[in-house]
Amino acid sequence: ESAKLTVDGQVGKPGLHPVVPNMTLIQAIATAEGTTENARLNEVVVFRTVNGQKYAALYNLGAIRRGNYADPSVFANDTIVVGDSPARRLFRDFIQIIPLLTTPIVVAFQNR
Repeated sequence: ESAKLTVDGQVGKPGLHPVVPNMTLIQAIATAEGTTENARLNEVVVFRTVNGQKYAALYNLGAIRRGNYADPSVFANDTIVVGDSPARRLFRDFIQIIPLLTTPIVVAFQNR
Protein backbone atom coordinates (compact mmCIF):
# COMPACT_ATOMS: atom_id res chain seq x y z
CA GLU A 1 0.00 0.00 0.00
CA SER A 2 1.35 3.40 -0.92
CA ALA A 3 1.92 6.14 1.64
CA LYS A 4 -0.85 8.73 1.92
CA LEU A 5 -1.64 12.02 3.57
CA THR A 6 -4.94 13.79 4.14
CA VAL A 7 -5.78 17.13 2.55
CA ASP A 8 -8.95 18.71 3.94
CA GLY A 9 -10.76 22.03 4.08
CA GLN A 10 -10.95 24.54 1.24
CA VAL A 11 -9.47 22.40 -1.55
CA GLY A 12 -10.92 21.07 -4.79
CA LYS A 13 -10.76 17.39 -3.82
CA PRO A 14 -10.47 16.76 -0.06
CA GLY A 15 -9.42 13.30 1.07
CA LEU A 16 -6.50 10.89 1.09
CA HIS A 17 -3.78 11.55 -1.46
CA PRO A 18 -0.56 9.65 -2.28
CA VAL A 19 2.74 10.98 -0.97
CA VAL A 20 5.78 11.11 -3.23
CA PRO A 21 9.39 11.45 -2.02
CA ASN A 22 10.48 15.02 -1.20
CA MET A 23 6.89 16.23 -1.42
CA THR A 24 6.16 19.79 -0.32
CA LEU A 25 3.08 21.44 1.10
CA ILE A 26 2.23 23.21 -2.18
CA GLN A 27 2.62 19.94 -4.13
CA ALA A 28 0.36 18.13 -1.66
CA ILE A 29 -2.34 20.78 -2.06
CA ALA A 30 -1.97 20.50 -5.82
CA THR A 31 -2.79 16.76 -5.60
CA ALA A 32 -6.09 17.82 -4.00
CA GLU A 33 -6.79 19.97 -7.09
CA GLY A 34 -5.55 23.11 -5.37
CA THR A 35 -7.32 25.56 -3.12
CA THR A 36 -10.86 26.75 -3.70
CA GLU A 37 -11.54 30.24 -4.99
CA ASN A 38 -12.18 31.76 -1.56
CA ALA A 39 -9.75 29.63 0.45
CA ARG A 40 -7.96 31.32 3.34
CA LEU A 41 -4.39 30.87 2.13
CA ASN A 42 -2.98 32.34 5.33
CA GLU A 43 -4.58 29.56 7.39
CA VAL A 44 -3.03 26.30 6.26
CA VAL A 45 -2.37 23.91 9.14
CA VAL A 46 -0.27 20.74 8.98
CA PHE A 47 -0.93 18.22 11.75
CA ARG A 48 1.79 15.62 12.39
CA THR A 49 2.52 13.04 15.08
CA VAL A 50 6.18 12.36 15.90
CA ASN A 51 7.02 9.68 18.48
CA GLY A 52 3.50 9.93 19.89
CA GLN A 53 3.65 13.74 20.25
CA LYS A 54 1.12 15.68 18.18
CA TYR A 55 2.22 18.87 16.47
CA ALA A 56 0.45 21.45 14.36
CA ALA A 57 2.15 24.03 12.16
CA LEU A 58 0.43 27.06 10.67
CA TYR A 59 1.57 28.17 7.22
CA ASN A 60 0.70 31.03 4.88
CA LEU A 61 0.60 29.76 1.29
CA GLY A 62 0.79 33.28 -0.09
CA ALA A 63 3.99 33.93 1.88
CA ILE A 64 5.51 30.66 0.61
CA ARG A 65 4.63 31.54 -2.98
CA ARG A 66 6.20 34.99 -2.52
CA GLY A 67 9.38 33.34 -1.25
CA ASN A 68 9.09 34.66 2.31
CA TYR A 69 9.99 31.19 3.57
CA ALA A 70 10.58 27.73 2.15
CA ASP A 71 7.81 25.42 0.98
CA PRO A 72 7.88 22.85 3.82
CA SER A 73 8.22 19.11 3.33
CA VAL A 74 5.20 16.94 4.06
CA PHE A 75 5.17 13.28 4.98
CA ALA A 76 2.95 10.20 5.04
CA ASN A 77 0.16 10.39 7.64
CA ASP A 78 0.27 14.21 7.80
CA THR A 79 -3.08 16.00 7.75
CA ILE A 80 -3.21 19.30 5.89
CA VAL A 81 -6.20 21.56 6.55
CA VAL A 82 -6.77 24.64 4.39
CA GLY A 83 -8.76 27.44 6.02
CA ASP A 84 -11.00 25.20 8.13
CA SER A 85 -12.57 26.56 11.30
CA PRO A 86 -11.35 23.92 13.82
CA ALA A 87 -7.77 24.63 12.73
CA ARG A 88 -8.49 28.34 12.92
CA ARG A 89 -9.65 28.00 16.55
CA LEU A 90 -6.42 26.21 17.45
CA PHE A 91 -4.43 29.23 16.29
CA ARG A 92 -6.95 31.97 17.12
CA ASP A 93 -4.44 33.83 19.27
CA PHE A 94 -1.95 33.94 16.40
CA ILE A 95 -4.22 34.64 13.42
CA GLN A 96 -4.26 38.41 13.97
CA ILE A 97 -0.47 38.65 13.73
CA ILE A 98 -0.15 36.28 10.77
CA PRO A 99 0.35 39.05 8.18
CA LEU A 100 3.50 40.03 10.09
CA LEU A 101 4.91 36.53 10.24
CA THR A 102 7.67 35.41 7.93
CA THR A 103 8.02 31.99 9.54
CA PRO A 104 5.48 29.30 10.34
CA ILE A 105 4.16 28.73 13.86
CA VAL A 106 4.53 25.24 15.35
CA VAL A 107 2.56 24.14 18.41
CA ALA A 108 3.03 20.94 20.41
CA PHE A 109 -0.11 19.57 22.04
CA GLN A 110 -0.15 18.44 25.64
CA ASN A 111 -0.86 14.73 25.83
CA ARG A 112 -3.97 14.29 27.91
